[in-house]
Amino acid sequence: MMAPSPPCCCDVLSRLSVSAFRSDYSMEEPPIDHEVRMPQFPGARRFVDTGQQCATGKIARNSSRRPQKPPGRKEWESQTGKNSPRARKQHSAHVSSILAALAERNSSVSLVLDRAGRLESRELSRILSEQRDWRKAIEVFSWFQRQDNYEANVFLYNILLRTLGRAAKWELLQKYWSEMLGERVPPTIFTYSILVDVHGRAGMKDEAIRFYRHMIESGVEPDEVMVSTYMNLQRRFGDLEEAEKAFWGLFSENLVDGTTKRPENPETFNTMISFYGEHAKFAEASKVFAEMMKAGVELTTVTFNAMIHVYGKAGRTREAELLVTKMKQRKDCCPDVATYNSLIEMYVKNDKLELVSGCLERMRDSGVSPDQVTFRTLISAYAANNVVWKAEALVQEMEGSGFFIDQAMYTVMIAMYVRARDVSKAESVFRFLHSRGGLEVSTYVGVMDVYAEHKCLDQAREVFELAKNAGLKTPSLYNVMMKAYGACDRFTDAVTVFEAMEKDGASPNEASFNSLIQLLCKGRLLEILQRVLVLVKAAGFKPSLASCSSVVSFYGDMGRVREAERVFKEMLASGVEADVICYSALLNAYAEAGFAREAQQTLDSLKAAGFVPDTIVYTSMMKLYSNLGLTAEAEKIYEEISRLSPDVFAANTMLNLYIKSGMFTEAEQLFRAMQRGKPGLNEVACTMMLKLYREAGKIEQGLDVARVMSRRFLITDARAFNGVIAMYVKAGLMREALEALKEMRRAGLVPSRSTFSCFEEILERAGMVPGEFIQRLEQSSTSLETMVVLTLLYAQAGMSDEAAEIAFAIQRAERDEGLSLGVDAYNALIYSFGKAGKLDVALQVYSRMKARGVELNEASYGSVIAAYGKVGLLEGVGRMFRRLKECGFQPSPATYRTVLEVYREAGRMDLASMVAQEFHFSEYVRQGMHQGDTFEQEL
Repeated sequence: MMAPSPPCCCDVLSRLSVSAFRSDYSMEEPPIDHEVRMPQFPGARRFVDTGQQCATGKIARNSSRRPQKPPGRKEWESQTGKNSPRARKQHSAHVSSILAALAERNSSVSLVLDRAGRLESRELSRILSEQRDWRKAIEVFSWFQRQDNYEANVFLYNILLRTLGRAAKWELLQKYWSEMLGERVPPTIFTYSILVDVHGRAGMKDEAIRFYRHMIESGVEPDEVMVSTYMNLQRRFGDLEEAEKAFWGLFSENLVDGTTKRPENPETFNTMISFYGEHAKFAEASKVFAEMMKAGVELTTVTFNAMIHVYGKAGRTREAELLVTKMKQRKDCCPDVATYNSLIEMYVKNDKLELVSGCLERMRDSGVSPDQVTFRTLISAYAANNVVWKAEALVQEMEGSGFFIDQAMYTVMIAMYVRARDVSKAESVFRFLHSRGGLEVSTYVGVMDVYAEHKCLDQAREVFELAKNAGLKTPSLYNVMMKAYGACDRFTDAVTVFEAMEKDGASPNEASFNSLIQLLCKGRLLEILQRVLVLVKAAGFKPSLASCSSVVSFYGDMGRVREAERVFKEMLASGVEADVICYSALLNAYAEAGFAREAQQTLDSLKAAGFVPDTIVYTSMMKLYSNLGLTAEAEKIYEEISRLSPDVFAANTMLNLYIKSGMFTEAEQLFRAMQRGKPGLNEVACTMMLKLYREAGKIEQGLDVARVMSRRFLITDARAFNGVIAMYVKAGLMREALEALKEMRRAGLVPSRSTFSCFEEILERAGMVPGEFIQRLEQSSTSLETMVVLTLLYAQAGMSDEAAEIAFAIQRAERDEGLSLGVDAYNALIYSFGKAGKLDVALQVYSRMKARGVELNEASYGSVIAAYGKVGLLEGVGRMFRRLKECGFQPSPATYRTVLEVYREAGRMDLASMVAQEFHFSEYVRQGMHQGDTFEQEL
């Protein structure tokens, strides 16, 4: 039930003047009247009424006399003579006996109080304040009102209002609040403080604020305690601005002497410091702290703890530690468990886990024992950072200290073990926890979520079944199980779980449908998605914004642009407002389909909805214009993006469009701008420019780009390596190309057919590897074909050591793994060992090749010829050259070149001339006169 609004305009208030609310009443206990004996009640006393006006701030019924201020302490004692320890003890025993009688079950309030005799005001107050049951409190208050000597008492009303407020009986509170005003009992500052406090604690912010404002309008000036209560109310609801107004309103400057009135209660300052700390207002909290010291207000442990917490949130570790040191130097306060908890939380938040252990030791050395908060913070921190042994030790210590380890703490430990890949231990902890019984569904869900995050599907399924067996078949349980299947890309199983919900009595909720929709989009299960969307409508649910964005994006990727458009419009019609992400998904769908008009309309709608297009939106538009070849429109969008923030993807898109459109000058200008840092170079842009320069024959410019990439560490992916290698090969820099290839392999990247195709011309010129062999290359850096090509390339480039290293690796694989080598592989081994000057090893391979019945080809003889030639054995060269021809093979140009080079280097020009003439004739016969002449000139 809503709390009543303060009766600011009611008839009762209209009868009271503003001055009536400015009372000087205090909460002091009233004086003791003269005693009258009352024997009929055990322990009862009879008091003589002198007829004096009781100085308690009471107003008699139907009396217009203004009450007198209560006398001072000494005057009271002289009037009554009953303030002695003995009298106070008698009062206490008397009231205790009444309270004991009222506490009995089925006791009659009227009977007990009737037998109690005449009661003083302070006794009435105590009896009423001790009633925890609001019903009995009303009975007691009603009995007071029926007495002949009853006088309306603001203190009694305050007690009753507080009791009713704590019991959330707002209608009754309104009734007695109105009755209080009708009795012409003006509310005091304490009355309003009670009303503000009880409404605030009940979460009824508006009602609490209205009572506070009613107090101001009634002329009751709030004191510091009241302001502090109001500040705590605003803190509870997070309204910093209102709390600030109330706090700084306590400061006032005396224009006569220039002094400033400041709050005097430490709790007032502490509340404001803590509030600023919660909102990360470091400077403002420091200002309050300075004002507190300027006012000379006592700095308490709470004050220091609040400031340490503020420093911790601001990341000012050093200042927080200095405050702890200051605390230790003071005599009136010292660090307590809250102090050390704030320090530990600060270290954890600022990733200074190495300081946590030292803080815990200092805490113990100071005689402060860790509490439950300490243990929870430390265990959670160590668990999050996978410091398993420390977390385990703290759990044991926590248990040994008598603290209860709740289910949430066990869930933290399970998550730690899963992250540490010790799933068996995580399972053990859960089974122990489960054996204790009484697990809440949130615990099952939390553990399943941990398993789902780390794709531990079997474990998640086990917890799921245990929860179902325990009868905890809630939608959240099934939702997390769907998430676990989705994390493992088992989307059809997630659908099965969803279908089982209804059968198991756990009706799918909105979160269930939204989770399933997003999983189906991720799994690209179009038909099931369409059926689920129909079910969502039938169930009366509407997809969330995230789900709609996923569906729009999925339909766009599938090329179903009109369906994406329909879902977007239905979402808007259902009252779900689109955000930038959803607009971007639709716009990207239009861009992929080439729908320029619709894309522009979506962009206009996005702006009309009050959103500012981000770089993602603009890059989608750029992609659209790039696909359509609309260079001018793309340039305008690129300018918009550049004004927002230089974007790499947008720059790359623009560069690619310039290159595709043949606008080489503009491409070079944009590339130079990127080099200057707007938005900076990247691998994609450099690779595009390498290809441009290579195809345009601009070798020097291409080499400059390759060097820049190497200098700025922009060669990290296979495409970039391939571009650099191709550039070096184009420039004839074989060694640099192969060094780049080595670097590529060291980076863990696998050379592909695209990589080796750069070297195809060189390999064929060497006569070693035909084009068909390159086409058979596997995507593996250790495959036989890849290793064969590598050893040939290194050998051809004169990198003999690298070639021999790979050749020996091939031999080991042949011997240890029983690898069967073909003729191409053997030829490569012979060629590589020969180029490395290892003739004996090359001839061993040749012999083994023949012994295993491998059919020799022309390249086989050419490899042996190259091996003999490397060490200058002319006889071997001539013998193998003759055998090649005797076997019916036609020597390749590469073999002729090898033989010619050997004879020339040996000074046997006669033999070189004979070989040259032979090759000239063979080429003349095979290709015709022109090319033969060309080759003769080359020789």
